Amino acid sequence: MIQQKLQETDWEIVANEIRQNGFAILPNLLSDEQCQALKGYYNPNAYRKTVVM
Repeated sequence: MIQQKLQETDWEIVANEIRQNGFAILPNLLSDEQCQALKGYYNPNAYRKTVVM
């Protein structure tokens, strides 16, 4: 299902949105259940709280 949505995505539009906004939104790529499952993998200790440049 995700693969089909990715294949149906107009990547030229996505690329233009990224160039203009720095991000692009792919609506309804994941179901609510898939989002909930991914949230279960989040580990806040795996990420730094600051970025040093």
